[in-house]
Amino acid sequence: MTNHRKTYTALFMALLLMFTVVAAITTSCSQGRKDRQTTDTLSLKRLRALDDSVSFRSPMARTMAEQGMKEAKDSAEYYEYYIRMGKIFLTESEPDSATAVTDRTLHFLEKQEKDAHTEGIIGFARNCKGVALHSFRRQPKEAIRQYRLSYEALMRSDRMETAPDVCANLADAYSFDSDLPNAAVWYRRALFLVDSLQLEPTRNITLYMGLGRVYMMLEDYKSAKKYLDATEKMYNLMSPDMQIYLITSIGNYHYYPSSG
Repeated sequence: MTNHRKTYTALFMALLLMFTVVAAITTSCSQGRKDRQTTDTLSLKRLRALDDSVSFRSPMARTMAEQGMKEAKDSAEYYEYYIRMGKIFLTESEPDSATAVTDRTLHFLEKQEKDAHTEGIIGFARNCKGVALHSFRRQPKEAIRQYRLSYEALMRSDRMETAPDVCANLADAYSFDSDLPNAAVWYRRALFLVDSLQLEPTRNITLYMGLGRVYMMLEDYKSAKKYLDATEKMYNLMSPDMQIYLITSIGNYHYYPSSG
Protein backbone atom coordinates (compact mmCIF):
# COMPACT_ATOMS: atom_id res chain seq x y z
CA MET A 1 0.00 0.00 0.00
CA THR A 2 1.40 3.42 -0.91
CA ASN A 3 2.05 6.07 1.71
CA HIS A 4 -0.97 8.13 0.72
CA ARG A 5 -3.19 5.07 1.09
CA LYS A 6 -1.79 4.47 4.57
CA THR A 7 -2.52 8.09 5.41
CA TYR A 8 -6.05 7.74 4.05
CA THR A 9 -6.63 4.56 6.07
CA ALA A 10 -5.45 6.27 9.27
CA LEU A 11 -7.74 9.24 8.57
CA PHE A 12 -10.66 6.92 7.90
CA MET A 13 -10.11 5.06 11.17
CA ALA A 14 -9.94 8.28 13.17
CA LEU A 15 -13.14 9.65 11.63
CA LEU A 16 -14.87 6.31 11.95
CA LEU A 17 -13.98 6.07 15.63
CA MET A 18 -15.49 9.47 16.30
CA PHE A 19 -18.80 8.56 14.68
CA THR A 20 -18.82 5.07 16.18
CA VAL A 21 -18.93 6.51 19.69
CA VAL A 22 -21.76 8.89 18.81
CA ALA A 23 -23.78 6.34 16.87
CA ALA A 24 -23.29 3.42 19.17
CA ILE A 25 -24.32 5.17 22.37
CA THR A 26 -27.60 6.31 20.83
CA THR A 27 -28.88 2.74 20.46
CA SER A 28 -31.92 2.74 22.80
CA CYS A 29 -32.74 -0.08 25.17
CA SER A 30 -36.15 -1.74 25.27
CA GLN A 31 -39.15 0.15 26.54
CA GLY A 32 -40.84 -3.14 27.26
CA ARG A 33 -44.20 -4.67 26.56
CA LYS A 34 -47.22 -2.77 27.79
CA ASP A 35 -48.50 -5.76 29.76
CA ARG A 36 -45.45 -5.74 32.05
CA GLN A 37 -45.95 -4.34 35.54
CA THR A 38 -42.92 -2.05 35.23
CA THR A 39 -43.89 -0.45 31.92
CA ASP A 40 -47.10 1.42 32.57
CA THR A 41 -47.83 4.56 30.61
CA LEU A 42 -46.13 6.93 33.05
CA SER A 43 -42.99 4.79 33.22
CA LEU A 44 -42.79 4.59 29.43
CA LYS A 45 -43.02 8.35 29.12
CA ARG A 46 -40.30 8.84 31.71
CA LEU A 47 -38.00 6.34 30.02
CA ARG A 48 -38.50 7.94 26.61
CA ALA A 49 -37.80 11.38 28.08
CA LEU A 50 -34.65 10.00 29.70
CA ASP A 51 -33.47 8.44 26.43
CA ASP A 52 -33.98 11.75 24.65
CA SER A 53 -32.01 13.54 27.36
CA VAL A 54 -29.13 11.07 27.10
CA SER A 55 -29.05 11.31 23.30
CA PHE A 56 -28.88 15.11 23.49
CA ARG A 57 -26.38 14.93 26.35
CA SER A 58 -28.63 16.93 28.64
CA PRO A 59 -27.10 17.69 32.07
CA MET A 60 -30.42 16.49 33.53
CA ALA A 61 -30.02 12.93 32.22
CA ARG A 62 -28.06 11.62 35.20
CA THR A 63 -30.54 13.13 37.68
CA MET A 64 -33.46 11.60 35.77
CA ALA A 65 -31.84 8.15 35.75
CA GLU A 66 -31.00 8.31 39.46
CA GLN A 67 -34.54 9.43 40.29
CA GLY A 68 -35.95 6.56 38.26
CA MET A 69 -33.81 4.04 40.10
CA LYS A 70 -34.82 5.51 43.44
CA GLU A 71 -38.54 5.31 42.64
CA ALA A 72 -38.46 1.91 40.89
CA LYS A 73 -41.22 -0.46 42.06
CA ASP A 74 -39.10 -3.59 41.64
CA SER A 75 -35.71 -4.84 40.46
CA ALA A 76 -36.76 -5.09 36.82
CA GLU A 77 -37.76 -1.43 36.69
CA TYR A 78 -34.65 -0.46 38.62
CA TYR A 79 -32.44 -2.00 35.91
CA GLU A 80 -34.45 -0.25 33.20
CA TYR A 81 -33.06 2.99 34.60
CA TYR A 82 -29.72 1.63 35.80
CA ILE A 83 -28.67 0.40 32.37
CA ARG A 84 -29.20 3.90 31.04
CA MET A 85 -26.47 5.02 33.41
CA GLY A 86 -24.15 2.89 31.28
CA LYS A 87 -25.11 4.92 28.24
CA ILE A 88 -24.60 8.15 30.19
CA PHE A 89 -21.12 7.05 31.27
CA LEU A 90 -20.20 6.35 27.65
CA THR A 91 -21.27 9.84 26.58
CA GLU A 92 -19.07 11.17 29.38
CA SER A 93 -16.09 9.03 28.28
CA GLU A 94 -16.12 6.91 31.44
CA PRO A 95 -15.71 3.37 30.03
CA ASP A 96 -14.80 1.76 33.38
CA SER A 97 -18.02 3.00 34.97
CA ALA A 98 -20.03 1.98 31.91
CA THR A 99 -18.55 -1.53 31.99
CA ALA A 100 -19.34 -1.89 35.69
CA VAL A 101 -22.97 -0.96 35.00
CA THR A 102 -23.32 -3.36 32.06
CA ASP A 103 -21.67 -6.24 33.95
CA ARG A 104 -23.97 -5.80 36.92
CA THR A 105 -27.01 -5.55 34.64
CA LEU A 106 -26.05 -8.69 32.73
CA HIS A 107 -25.42 -10.56 35.98
CA PHE A 108 -28.94 -9.71 37.12
CA LEU A 109 -30.60 -10.53 33.80
CA GLU A 110 -28.85 -13.86 33.39
CA LYS A 111 -30.74 -15.06 36.47
CA GLN A 112 -34.12 -13.95 35.12
CA GLU A 113 -36.49 -15.85 32.88
CA LYS A 114 -35.75 -14.85 29.30
CA ASP A 115 -38.42 -13.20 27.19
CA ALA A 116 -38.45 -10.68 24.35
CA HIS A 117 -38.22 -7.81 26.82
CA THR A 118 -35.21 -9.07 28.80
CA GLU A 119 -33.45 -10.04 25.57
CA GLY A 120 -33.78 -6.42 24.45
CA ILE A 121 -32.11 -5.14 27.61
CA ILE A 122 -29.39 -7.79 27.29
CA GLY A 123 -28.80 -6.69 23.71
CA PHE A 124 -28.50 -3.08 24.83
CA ALA A 125 -26.09 -3.96 27.65
CA ARG A 126 -23.88 -6.07 25.35
CA ASN A 127 -23.78 -3.22 22.86
CA CYS A 128 -22.68 -0.76 25.57
CA LYS A 129 -19.95 -3.18 26.62
CA GLY A 130 -18.83 -3.50 23.01
CA VAL A 131 -18.62 0.28 22.64
CA ALA A 132 -16.42 0.54 25.73
CA LEU A 133 -14.08 -2.15 24.39
CA HIS A 134 -14.02 -0.83 20.84
CA SER A 135 -14.01 2.93 21.15
CA PHE A 136 -12.10 3.33 24.41
CA ARG A 137 -10.07 0.15 24.95
CA ARG A 138 -9.19 -0.54 21.31
CA GLN A 139 -9.92 -4.27 21.75
CA PRO A 140 -11.74 -5.03 18.48
CA LYS A 141 -11.85 -8.82 18.82
CA GLU A 142 -13.59 -8.78 22.21
CA ALA A 143 -15.77 -5.90 21.01
CA ILE A 144 -16.79 -8.04 18.03
CA ARG A 145 -17.78 -10.86 20.38
CA GLN A 146 -19.91 -8.53 22.51
CA TYR A 147 -21.54 -6.96 19.46
CA ARG A 148 -22.39 -10.42 18.09
CA LEU A 149 -24.00 -11.39 21.39
CA SER A 150 -25.89 -8.10 21.33
CA TYR A 151 -27.10 -8.73 17.78
CA GLU A 152 -28.26 -12.27 18.61
CA ALA A 153 -30.16 -11.06 21.69
CA LEU A 154 -31.82 -8.22 19.80
CA MET A 155 -32.98 -10.59 17.06
CA ARG A 156 -34.85 -12.51 19.78
CA SER A 157 -36.20 -9.35 21.39
CA ASP A 158 -39.02 -6.85 21.09
CA ARG A 159 -36.46 -4.27 19.95
CA MET A 160 -35.28 -5.71 16.64
CA GLU A 161 -35.31 -2.23 15.15
CA THR A 162 -32.11 -1.45 17.10
CA ALA A 163 -30.25 -4.38 15.49
CA PRO A 164 -29.05 -2.36 12.43
CA ASP A 165 -27.11 -0.07 14.78
CA VAL A 166 -25.33 -3.04 16.31
CA CYS A 167 -24.60 -4.42 12.83
CA ALA A 168 -22.96 -1.10 12.00
CA ASN A 169 -20.92 -1.29 15.20
CA LEU A 170 -19.82 -4.78 14.17
CA ALA A 171 -18.79 -3.46 10.77
CA ASP A 172 -16.75 -0.69 12.38
CA ALA A 173 -15.05 -3.14 14.76
CA TYR A 174 -14.14 -5.42 11.85
CA SER A 175 -12.72 -2.40 10.01
CA PHE A 176 -10.49 -1.57 12.96
CA ASP A 177 -9.40 -5.20 13.02
CA SER A 178 -8.43 -4.92 9.32
CA ASP A 179 -11.13 -7.41 8.28
CA LEU A 180 -12.72 -5.36 5.52
CA PRO A 181 -14.72 -8.17 3.86
CA ASN A 182 -16.58 -8.83 7.12
CA ALA A 183 -17.03 -5.08 7.61
CA ALA A 184 -18.82 -4.95 4.25
CA VAL A 185 -20.93 -8.01 5.19
CA TRP A 186 -22.23 -6.39 8.36
CA TYR A 187 -22.94 -3.03 6.76
CA ARG A 188 -24.98 -4.87 4.13
CA ARG A 189 -26.76 -6.83 6.87
CA ALA A 190 -27.69 -3.55 8.53
CA LEU A 191 -29.09 -2.21 5.25
CA PHE A 192 -31.08 -5.41 4.78
CA LEU A 193 -32.62 -5.08 8.26
CA VAL A 194 -33.56 -1.43 7.73
CA ASP A 195 -35.39 -2.49 4.58
CA SER A 196 -36.97 -5.69 5.88
CA LEU A 197 -38.13 -4.10 9.15
CA GLN A 198 -39.47 -1.10 7.18
CA LEU A 199 -37.54 1.42 9.27
CA GLU A 200 -37.16 5.06 8.31
CA PRO A 201 -34.86 5.49 5.28
CA THR A 202 -32.71 8.03 7.11
CA ARG A 203 -31.28 5.10 9.09
CA ASN A 204 -29.37 4.24 5.91
CA ILE A 205 -27.32 7.44 5.83
CA THR A 206 -24.43 6.29 8.01
CA LEU A 207 -24.67 2.76 6.59
CA TYR A 208 -24.27 3.92 2.99
CA MET A 209 -21.39 6.15 4.00
CA GLY A 210 -19.64 3.44 6.00
CA LEU A 211 -20.03 0.91 3.21
CA GLY A 212 -18.73 3.41 0.67
CA ARG A 213 -15.65 3.98 2.83
CA VAL A 214 -15.02 0.25 3.19
CA TYR A 215 -15.24 -0.29 -0.55
CA MET A 216 -12.75 2.54 -1.09
CA MET A 217 -10.33 0.80 1.27
CA LEU A 218 -10.90 -2.39 -0.71
CA GLU A 219 -10.19 -0.35 -3.87
CA ASP A 220 -13.57 -1.32 -5.29
CA TYR A 221 -14.27 2.18 -6.52
CA LYS A 222 -17.35 1.29 -8.55
CA SER A 223 -19.13 -0.01 -5.43
CA ALA A 224 -17.78 2.89 -3.39
CA LYS A 225 -19.33 5.39 -5.80
CA LYS A 226 -22.68 3.58 -5.66
CA TYR A 227 -22.96 3.99 -1.90
CA LEU A 228 -21.49 7.48 -1.71
CA ASP A 229 -23.99 8.59 -4.37
CA ALA A 230 -26.80 7.03 -2.30
CA THR A 231 -25.56 8.97 0.74
CA GLU A 232 -25.34 12.24 -1.17
CA LYS A 233 -29.03 11.99 -2.09
CA MET A 234 -29.77 12.39 1.63
CA TYR A 235 -27.40 15.31 2.12
CA ASN A 236 -30.10 17.75 3.27
CA LEU A 237 -31.22 15.30 5.96
CA MET A 238 -27.76 15.04 7.50
CA SER A 239 -26.30 16.89 10.46
CA PRO A 240 -23.49 19.39 9.67
CA ASP A 241 -20.77 17.08 10.99
CA MET A 242 -22.04 14.22 8.85
CA GLN A 243 -22.16 16.52 5.82
CA ILE A 244 -18.49 17.33 6.36
CA TYR A 245 -17.71 13.63 6.72
CA LEU A 246 -19.48 12.92 3.43
CA ILE A 247 -17.71 15.75 1.59
CA THR A 248 -14.37 14.38 2.83
CA SER A 249 -15.32 10.90 1.64
CA ILE A 250 -16.32 12.13 -1.81
CA GLY A 251 -13.09 14.13 -2.06
CA ASN A 252 -11.08 11.02 -1.21
CA TYR A 253 -13.01 9.04 -3.81
CA HIS A 254 -12.06 11.50 -6.53
CA TYR A 255 -8.44 11.77 -5.37
CA TYR A 256 -7.21 8.26 -4.60
CA PRO A 257 -8.22 6.36 -7.75
CA SER A 258 -6.53 8.97 -9.95
CA SER A 259 -3.37 9.06 -7.84
CA GLY A 260 -2.96 5.33 -7.28
